[in-house]
Amino acid sequence: MTESSGHGVVEPPSDTELATLLRTAQSFLGDIAFEVPRGNVRPAQFAELADLLERLARTVRARAEVVVYQREDR
Repeated sequence: MTESSGHGVVEPPSDTELATLLRTAQSFLGDIAFEVPRGNVRPAQFAELADLLERLARTVRARAEVVVYQREDR
């Protein structure tokens, strides 16, 4: 997601950006899920996961807004 020409409008993520972020989150979640029961997750890793999930949520919301806008525009 990038800001366009100074008007504060955020452009939606590309399909590639969204897919990459989804796969990154999927991989990280799998790793954390495996290590949590073993007690091998450091607080910094939980913070990193939270940041990643917040970024993913913002990205998915941006995509949803674009899809809704495009459908309403037809």
